[in-house]
Amino acid sequence: MKKLLLSTIFLLCSCGRDYANSNSNSGAVVGDTLNLASTATTSEISSAREICNAYRTKRLKIISGSSVSSINFNLKNRSCEGSSYENTTEVAVDTRVSFVNKGLWNLYQPNLETDLSGSLAKICSEVYSGSALSILSYASDGTAIQYQLNSDLSFFIYRGVKSETDSTKYTVTEKVKFTLDSDTNSDTFGYVKDYKKDSMCSNGKDFSYIQQYF
Repeated sequence: MKKLLLSTIFLLCSCGRDYANSNSNSGAVVGDTLNLASTATTSEISSAREICNAYRTKRLKIISGSSVSSINFNLKNRSCEGSSYENTTEVAVDTRVSFVNKGLWNLYQPNLETDLSGSLAKICSEVYSGSALSILSYASDGTAIQYQLNSDLSFFIYRGVKSETDSTKYTVTEKVKFTLDSDTNSDTFGYVKDYKKDSMCSNGKDFSYIQQYF
């Protein structure tokens, strides 16, 4: 009985360590402790390649003129003061691989993400060169920037600052999620169909957000 109990405790502790050491922040929200991981898992490497391939396929279609010609985006915003609004805007897709605004409202994320430009340009370069993936970096102000790459053609970018109470830990101050259209039969395959950024408010408790999606 004692051996069984000890084995159970060991298994539970082992599971806890595996989870802590994995780059798993999906459930984290602004204000949570950021799990830092500099080494991408095998699953993340595979996910990175799938995302970069989708970005590359989209880019080549845009250049050839066979991509979707325009997209209508929904825009949402909530400020730290609690005010919110929703709008829609239309953008044209230029063969120079850029968005051209046709509506009254500007996109929150105006860059057209590809394997060569945007948030994953460096990671995609590492994927295709066979280099180790750099999924953790630090800004000049010491902010930690953590990437998490998922198998459903989505990825997170977290920003964290050192905790005021424990300098070995970082607190999430910004959480950004990019979700790509994963339907290979869709004209918008590889486009970011949902972009959402949560940012900590100055009170350190609440957060604002911006979102654009189609």
